[in-house]
Amino acid sequence: MKKILHNKHDFRGYRWKGVTQDAINFVSGLLVTDRNKRMTARSALNSVWQKKQFNLLDRRPSETFMDNVLGAIENYSSYGKFKKLSLMVIAQKSNLEDIQGLRDAFDQYDSKNNGEITRNEFKSALVAYDYTDEELDAMFNAIDVDETVRSMNINDIVVALCS
Repeated sequence: MKKILHNKHDFRGYRWKGVTQDAINFVSGLLVTDRNKRMTARSALNSVWQKKQFNLLDRRPSETFMDNVLGAIENYSSYGKFKKLSLMVIAQKSNLEDIQGLRDAFDQYDSKNNGEITRNEFKSALVAYDYTDEELDAMFNAIDVDETVRSMNINDIVVALCS
């Protein structure tokens, strides 16, 4: 924290290996302590790193992992509301390292790469598994704990996969 406050941070740790220069420039721009020189919200949204499109296939987990995700979703759809809410609390306590694989799985469903999975994206991702529309609708509705039924976000998926 002191390094950040004195603008003396560096990106040499093991966690930064493999991070692109565009991403490092983005983080650096946000850490500038002088507000007049710091990246604005608009410039952050328009940064090279934010505008870059990432190929989902480059981040695809193994087929076994994706099959396990599907199995967890099927199981989750049979749970009652209390158990789903309890799992939501557990998921909220998870750290980034715990859910990174789940995030990669989520990305496979999120074909628009916008942080939400629509009913159509969900169905498209599972078309190869020969589920009926009714079965897919039931799974989608069961995952959507807050009952918005329009889309799911990463939290909905993490909760379902914590089961």
